[in-house]
Amino acid sequence: AFKKDDEHDIRELTKEQFTERLLALHQELDGGRKGSELAEVRTEADVRKMIERFTPLLRHSLDEVFSQFSENDETLTEEEVNRFLIKTNGELGRERAPDAPAELTREDWYGIFARELSEGKWWQVVFDLEVCGSSVRASHTSSSGDQFYQGWLDYIYFAKMSCVGVQDALTDSERSKVYSDGDALPNEWHPSDHLPVSAIFSWE
Repeated sequence: AFKKDDEHDIRELTKEQFTERLLALHQELDGGRKGSELAEVRTEADVRKMIERFTPLLRHSLDEVFSQFSENDETLTEEEVNRFLIKTNGELGRERAPDAPAELTREDWYGIFARELSEGKWWQVVFDLEVCGSSVRASHTSSSGDQFYQGWLDYIYFAKMSCVGVQDALTDSERSKVYSDGDALPNEWHPSDHLPVSAIFSWE
């Protein structure tokens, strides 16, 4: 996937276009902004930025589970948090920050999951919410009425290089076959349910 000074057959993208395309491809949950980039959360401002990227489906699921454990539907007491931890973890074994508030507001609740997502622990978020009876797995319904699952699992990490282009995983006609005609993968024209991640990098 690594090529240098060779951009034939792959559309050249600006940094902004590449970012937008990457965000679109990274869409794991339906209905929100075009994806959510991997981001390092160091400050409360970073947390708020990550929360802003939550899709309506994820936010609805978080609200649903929050309300399930909160008696007043406004905060979670330490006892209510412990009930959540026992439900999801089987014991009170999760790390708790020393400066964590005695009660969690809904925004605090979002922040916990924002930090997990920023660390790439999407599987933990999905597990916790589904154990509590709320599904956040993306599914799509084609024009034929068939439902299928879509997930983003593979990434390309890089350092000390610049990404100068990215290749679409599907052509427009292939995308139409999947989303409009219900021709889910694998099929006769794509023998795998995985799509390649391909990009062009240049050394700085």
